[in-house]
Amino acid sequence: MKKHSPMCRSALTLLLASALPLHSGAAGAEESPPGEAAPQEITRVIVPGKLFVADPSLFYQSDSKIFDASRGSSCNFMSAYNPNNDSVVRRYMRDFGISSALLVSDLSPLGDASTSRRFTSSPTLDDFGARGSSCGNSDRQFAAGRNRIGRKSYRHSGMGEGIAAFQSRDYAKATASFKQAWSVAGYPEAAVMLGRIYFNGLGTPRDTAQAIAWFKKVAEDRRDPDVKLEAFNSNYPEVMSTLTESCLMLAKIYMMGLDREPDPAQARKWYAEASELGYAPATNALAIAYLRGYGGKQDGAAALKLFIAAGEAGYAPAQYNAGRLYYEGAPGVPQDLKAAGTWFVSAAKAGHAAAIYSVARIYDLGQGVPSEPLKALSYYKEAALKNNPGAQNALATYFYKGEVVPRDLAVARKWFDVAARGGQPDAMVNLATMASRGEGGERDMAGAYVWLSLAKQSGLPIADSVLTQMRGELSEQDRHRADALLTPATASLQ
Repeated sequence: MKKHSPMCRSALTLLLASALPLHSGAAGAEESPPGEAAPQEITRVIVPGKLFVADPSLFYQSDSKIFDASRGSSCNFMSAYNPNNDSVVRRYMRDFGISSALLVSDLSPLGDASTSRRFTSSPTLDDFGARGSSCGNSDRQFAAGRNRIGRKSYRHSGMGEGIAAFQSRDYAKATASFKQAWSVAGYPEAAVMLGRIYFNGLGTPRDTAQAIAWFKKVAEDRRDPDVKLEAFNSNYPEVMSTLTESCLMLAKIYMMGLDREPDPAQARKWYAEASELGYAPATNALAIAYLRGYGGKQDGAAALKLFIAAGEAGYAPAQYNAGRLYYEGAPGVPQDLKAAGTWFVSAAKAGHAAAIYSVARIYDLGQGVPSEPLKALSYYKEAALKNNPGAQNALATYFYKGEVVPRDLAVARKWFDVAARGGQPDAMVNLATMASRGEGGERDMAGAYVWLSLAKQSGLPIADSVLTQMRGELSEQDRHRADALLTPATASLQ
């Protein structure tokens, strides 16, 4: 087998008479590999617009007389929301005969007199499954009363009607119901929903000032100093509490400057608030602010610390960002290729396409690890199938050169085409090279000229000099066809 050169996907290797090279450089800005031009932002935090309430028990509580261990005053009753307490799970346990005192009715908290089963006062493993706690009848009665009040309050406060109206797009009714729910019971979910309505202009002109006011009712109401950190779930990163969502929405408003001047300092402040609550994507966004000096001082070491914290919580973009920072280095962050590889691999295992591409390049170029062409090819293929244009361009070069895999020009041209359509400038040049030669398909001089023009617009210097020469080689028909494809995106070829 021909020995693979680790630099083959970065060197100028395929030459036309006009010295047109086959490139395999960076992907688009957001997916550029380590060592190449860094993007304006490493990654972005996306504030979801999905309907989510921090405590799902509020919703099924209105229709369920069954209460759980979060509804009382002791017996570990004040624990955080546990999905195992959901009504669906409880019904499953009941239907399959699984004994559990989670099935407690607020109408008969001490047990059903029609059965022989009655609760004891303080078992070793109490009836709520809380080992080592003392759970007495008064605790169960308190929990039952609180549950009855809660479900009646929720049902009659207007919150349920507001959710139903919002989902049916009756925003006027939803607005009125949420305002009622806020005034009657102070539900933070109601304030967040009102913030969303005014922020998005749903059924009313957008009112950013009103949106900010409603989000701040929740975000600034931090009366409990012992608020627990959120248990971030990397499988569902869009799930967050109402408190966190309020902070993120405020950060988004101040960052975008909707109906006002952007305020980077305020945006950074609210990302920090959400980060303190344990929401890993906010920690990642705050790290970017430190890295770029957005809204405050620039501090690479602080950024790395935050990236690592979010990465250890399982947030793949932060793992990738930690890898990039170690790879490229920064003031206060010395370059460490082994640490970079470790973080890239962690993000790659989570399916992060740019991280998979970065791992491929590390093995391809032998950076921090021995060069392993087969392993690099495997990672390139995985990233290519995840629509990473840089990986698609690199994979195409394997097939073009016949290195590690048999040479196949048709397959190479197809991958170059996919990568070029994904905005990869080097793939545009490579596709133009093959099209002008008729390699892997029909000869297409007009198409080659178009792809070179797009590569030039993307800032690839080599494309400009080749365009000058190719312009004189086009037939009149090719010139008109290329002109039609490029107009109005670029000026006429004439």
